[in-house]
Amino acid sequence: MDKIEQGFKLIGTIEFEIGKILLEKYKKGTYKLSGSHINTWQDFLKELGITYTKAQQLMDVVETFPNLQNCVNYDRLKSIAKLYKLGLIKPEDLDEVYQMAVTLPIKDWRDEYNMLEGKSTYLTCEHKNVEEYVRCKDCGRWIKV
Repeated sequence: MDKIEQGFKLIGTIEFEIGKILLEKYKKGTYKLSGSHINTWQDFLKELGITYTKAQQLMDVVETFPNLQNCVNYDRLKSIAKLYKLGLIKPEDLDEVYQMAVTLPIKDWRDEYNMLEGKSTYLTCEHKNVEEYVRCKDCGRWIKV
């Protein structure tokens, strides 16, 4: 498990570094120097083979955690950055939410995330608003009833 965790940590660190580079190029406009055919930010991202959404997520994490030294779970950092950008996390609560994200098991983190979004948690939800589905035995597809 240690090697897997190290691998995810490395991926997170690389994504954070890519986010820093993208943010710098975007803010300074230096992406336009990448070639005569690069006229817009979208042209630059297309050349890199990265979607606008992915680039924005990478940059949002850097803007939310500019001094991050130890990237533990990048997906959780993206979640926090999204909520922070939407104003659902206050600047003074950012460190506490970060600590929850890097220490809580996945089920507990999802519960905290739902609370931050203003949704019901799995502990408090009474499941009154449910949808019913049936599975087709021929094709295996789930169909809403």
